[in-house]
This record gives sequence, C-alpha cells and structure tokens, in this order.
Amino acid sequence: MQTTKNVHSAGSGTPDPAALEAVVREAAAHLDAVYQILSDFVRAPAEGFNVVRTASTVPDEFLEASAVAAENDVTMQAATGLDPARTRMVINRNLRFEPLAAAAEALARDIRYNMLRERWEVVQQALQMYNLGKGYTRNNRSAALVAHVKAMQSALGRTGRPRRKKPGSDSRSADPLETPPNPPLPQSEADVRTEKAASSPSSTSTKSAKASAPRSRERSSRPSRPHPVDQPDDARGRPPEDLG
Repeated sequence: MQTTKNVHSAGSGTPDPAALEAVVREAAAHLDAVYQILSDFVRAPAEGFNVVRTASTVPDEFLEASAVAAENDVTMQAATGLDPARTRMVINRNLRFEPLAAAAEALARDIRYNMLRERWEVVQQALQMYNLGKGYTRNNRSAALVAHVKAMQSALGRTGRPRRKKPGSDSRSADPLETPPNPPLPQSEADVRTEKAASSPSSTSTKSAKASAPRSRERSSRPSRPHPVDQPDDARGRPPEDLG
C-alpha cells in the first residue's frame, strides 16, 4: 500500500498537478479500504454525534465496576439490562481501536500541516500585495488598482475604516411624517418666562427675606429708650425741668 510516485515535474521543483492528483486518489483509495476491512464499521452521521459523545467521558474502570456489580446482584442486572460480558467486550474493542484512531488523527493533522505550510508563503505575499495596493490607490496615477483592492477587500470580509462623524451631524434621514422640533424661543419670550420664574413662590420668599434684612438692621441702629424701671420713683410723672 506504499506509493513512491514523484509529484514534481521533471527538471523543475514545481509540483506536477496531474501526478499530485493521482497520488491523492491512490491514498484516498487506501483509506477507503479501511471501511472494507472493518465490515461492521459505521460512518459518522453528517449532523454530528453529540448525543453519544459523552460516552468518552466515562472511564473504563467505572464500566468494569458496573459489570462486577451486575454479576453480584441479579435484581440490578435485570432492572438495568447491563450485560457484564458485553460491557467487557466493548472495553476491549475500544482499546483495540484506539491506536487506529490515533494514527488517523495524526494523518489528518499532518495533511492539514502540509496544506498550511505550502499556503503560508503565498498568503504572506498576497497580504503584502493588498497592503501595497491600498497605498498605491491613494495616488491618482494608480487609479486602476482601486477595483482590484476592493475585490481583495471584499474577499477578506473587510469594509474599510468607518468615517468619523462630524460633531452635531445627524446621519438619520428626515422623515416627512415626523413632527418637526419646536423652534428656539425669541429673546423677548425667554425674558418673559425668566421673569415669571422669578415671581414664583420660592423666589418671592427669597425677595421678602432680603427686604426684611435692611429693616431689621434699621431697627437695631435706633437708640433704645430707657425703661421706666431704670428711673427713680420720684422722677416719674414730673416734667424734665423739675428733675435735679
């Protein structure tokens, strides 16, 4: 089953597409022969196998302990339907298939690696071409590259840098059915509203408090009259000239 065909064209280091296609078909035929050797092998469904995937999380030691418990308790074995002999057979088959699965996974990993290894240099050159094209399109003499740069940009799924909106600009389209906003009030009406707001109860109380402050200061500046208690008893009710 080993093939030694040369996939390179004679006298050059470039791969021969026809020879490579023949080698790939031969290798795929050898891999397909595995399904003929393993007659009871079932291909994985296209929609996946998430339902049975959790079976890989249960260790073989747990299955062996369950088989021993079923052998020692007929009631539990009848209630669950667990067959100890079949359980041990599944464990052994899985152990035999494990090296084949590891080899197939390694083969798939190596195939992917060789594909990416050949692709890496071409990808780097293509990205450099894209970056240079973006710089050249800024010049008027290279306007012919604009279509090619846009095609590469679209293939990468990039839409370019979004333009920054100017302050105060509105990108929404005007709706003819939308009620227009209220226009700004004229200066005279604004003044009227300011005066009305100043005449509200809160402002009135503030004004009354300010007006009462000078009155209180005026009262405190007046000279206080002597209390009748401070005068002698014989001076009460007499005219001022008789005092003394």
